[in-house]
Amino acid sequence: MPGFRFPVVTALARLCLLSLAAVACRDFTAPAPDVSDPGLRPALASATASSVGCNNEPAGYTPQSNQPWNALPPYTPSMDAFKWRRYTNNLSRIAVVTDPTAPVSPSNVMRGYFPKGLKGGTAPYNLQVSFASVTAVYTCVWHKLDPKFTNNGNTGTKFAFLVTPKYTGSVGLLNHYLNLTDKLGLNLQFTNGKLNRNLYSSWNMLNHLGTWHKFEFLVVANTTGNSDGIAKIWVDDQQVMSFNDVQYFLPGQAQKFLGLRWNPTYGGGLNPVPADMYEWVDNWYVSTR
Repeated sequence: MPGFRFPVVTALARLCLLSLAAVACRDFTAPAPDVSDPGLRPALASATASSVGCNNEPAGYTPQSNQPWNALPPYTPSMDAFKWRRYTNNLSRIAVVTDPTAPVSPSNVMRGYFPKGLKGGTAPYNLQVSFASVTAVYTCVWHKLDPKFTNNGNTGTKFAFLVTPKYTGSVGLLNHYLNLTDKLGLNLQFTNGKLNRNLYSSWNMLNHLGTWHKFEFLVVANTTGNSDGIAKIWVDDQQVMSFNDVQYFLPGQAQKFLGLRWNPTYGGGLNPVPADMYEWVDNWYVSTR
């Protein structure tokens, strides 16, 4: 998500993935779940990319979640069978609703609410799926944005973030995110300016409001000290972005991801939400390597 939230949190690194605008990153690192827990196995047993139409998952990836959004995840530290937890108690802003047009797992979808007057640079809700330390993440999600959605003069709105470990030293905030508004892409932003880079496609979310779209994102960490990380995006099975020269981590930083956080920070500026607006999410699949 484009030049997004920049409130500096020293000693924090995080990778921001799906996004609607840009504003501020916060420390939301959560402990990885015990994937050996038998209670998690039923939900993951049938979690294959092909079974839900996610066609660009690389070979050898392990399913982590196949969330149909039939129920609201519990409040942290508890999590549901799909490894999702909730960090917000304001249930007026996030809810399971019926949508007969849901493309994968009708008729329930998760609806997010951006209330009129919400300050730019803040997020109305916050959910996360956690997993053990990995070096690559593939995620596939069906998303619909309100026909009247606007960034109200701001840069754009973040949709989601990949969580990384906390770091010490001069680099405090690793802010990588994918934006689903004017410029679909991946943004890399450090608080001290190192490794700042915008990876954009020509696909404009604002030209596709009010309809369901499938977004697939692939992020692979770079090897130590090298610019050989991978960033790829597909929209409705069409590849719209591909980079193989990305440096996500600096030498000395652990090259690993710990989770994916749905935390749509509005803005990329301070202008407030001008009118009540919504987003909807259908099935959300995540796998790692």
